[in-house]
Amino acid sequence: MKRQATRVLCTLAALAAVGACDAADVHVFAAGPADAAGMAGATGDSAGAGSAGMGGAISGGAGISGAGTGGGGAPAGLGGDFSAGGGDTVCHRNADCPGETLFCLTESCEPGAPGVCTLRPPICDSTLQFVCGCDHLTYWNPCLLYQHGFSKSADGTCEVGAKLCRGNNDCPPMSGSTCARLQTSDVGCGTSADQGACWVTPSDCSMTGDTLQWQSCPPPGSGSGLGPCTSTCMAAKVGRPFIQVDSATCP
Repeated sequence: MKRQATRVLCTLAALAAVGACDAADVHVFAAGPADAAGMAGATGDSAGAGSAGMGGAISGGAGISGAGTGGGGAPAGLGGDFSAGGGDTVCHRNADCPGETLFCLTESCEPGAPGVCTLRPPICDSTLQFVCGCDHLTYWNPCLLYQHGFSKSADGTCEVGAKLCRGNNDCPPMSGSTCARLQTSDVGCGTSADQGACWVTPSDCSMTGDTLQWQSCPPPGSGSGLGPCTSTCMAAKVGRPFIQVDSATCP
C-alpha cells in the first residue's frame, strides 16, 4: 500500500510539474477502495505549501496569485490516501475512467490531452492555495479541484478566460461555486469593476490559514456604512461586493 501511494502521488507530481519521480513510480491505480486508515490525513510531504498573496482587484479573476505547491509529495490541500487497487488506466476524458470515484488527470486542458485515471480525493482540508481549473473556475486548493474531477489550468486564480459573475446565480450550480466580488481598498465600493469571478471554496472556512479581512459594500444609494469584518472564504460565498480592510480596522 505504501508503494502504491508513492506511485500515485508521483504521477500527480509529474503531471502538475511539482516534483521529480523515478520512472518506476509513475503509476496510478484504477478502481478499488482506498486504505481507510490513510484517509484521515494527507499523504506525502506537503510542507512546501503556503498561503496565497493578494493584490489588486479580483475583477475578472485577476489580482491574486497562488503560492507554490507542496514539495516532495502531494500538492497542498490534499487530504487522504490516493492509493487504490487495480491496473493502470490511460485516459483522455473522465468518461474513459471506470466508476464515479475516478477522474482523468490530464497534462493540459487541451481537448484529448493524455492523462491517467486518478482517485478523486475523498476528503479535503481548507488550506489556501488557489488554482485555476480547466473549467475556468478558481478553486481554493488543488484537492477541491481534483475532488470535482477537473485538471489544472494554472496556479493562482483564473485570469484569462475566467468565469465572470455579478452574483451567485451566474456561477455553475453543479460546481457549488459562488461569485467572489472582492476589491482592494484602492478600488473601493460602487465602481464598475465590482464584477467578480466564480470560486469553489471549502465548506468550512474556519481553518484556511488566511488572515485577510473584508467588509461588505453597502447597497448603492443606501447611505449605509461597510458591513462587519469577515474572512476571504466567507466573503467569497456571499456573491456581493466586498472591500479589503487593514488589520487596524479588523483586528
